[in-house]
Amino acid sequence: MNIHGTRKRDKDYLLLMDTLEQMNIEFEHLPEDISEYNFTKNDLIFLNFGAINIDFLLDHKNFKNTNVYPSIETCKIYNKDKFNIFCEENNLSIPKTFYNLDNLTDKDFPLLFKPVSGSLSEYLTICYSRKDVIRQLNLLREDSFYRNKNFILQEFIDTGTPVTKFRTIFAGDIKITYKAVSQENSDFVTLGDNGVVGEINPDNKAIDEISNKFITVAKTKNINFGALDIIQDVNGACYLLELNAPTK
Repeated sequence: MNIHGTRKRDKDYLLLMDTLEQMNIEFEHLPEDISEYNFTKNDLIFLNFGAINIDFLLDHKNFKNTNVYPSIETCKIYNKDKFNIFCEENNLSIPKTFYNLDNLTDKDFPLLFKPVSGSLSEYLTICYSRKDVIRQLNLLREDSFYRNKNFILQEFIDTGTPVTKFRTIFAGDIKITYKAVSQENSDFVTLGDNGVVGEINPDNKAIDEISNKFITVAKTKNINFGALDIIQDVNGACYLLELNAPTK
């Protein structure tokens, strides 16, 4: 990735680089074209993937899973449509999800429009009709930054006021959860714009249960790292939303 140090997506990766330097761990930036590299078992490749380059990374054929962190299996469920399908296949709770406009009825609305590779709530909006969905999709198609124009539609989950979400970060057997709280009168919360970390490792058995269930399944699939977003409705039910990129 091109790191300029001034964009809101850069700060996490710059912190990682600073940590490596402080611990005297040698590293180098790989060029965009790595087709001629012959990686060995002594190499460790860290993939700082995101919305703009996930499909590009998955096209590479010379990565070895034992040398790549996070694993290729982790990368494969980064996009929101792939993540939700993974959860459906493994009996993990997600909001009701539609992957296209087929078979939608007026009774299904309102629904959240989400680009499958979006981040920081870009193009995330509540749609009240098929017309709203088409309008939002056209805006997405006009954005040259988004190479992947796919989207999902999900039922809106009311988390109460203020709007909250939880994120569980896991790496191997290490796990930490934090609660993010919206600081604005908003329907969603994102730390990039309007949220703050409200509590570290909150005492919430339901959140622990759903995150542990996901991690247990993930380990069997060689999914070795994740920043897992979870929401809890006003009645206490929990739903998985997405698996975020490594440095998030």
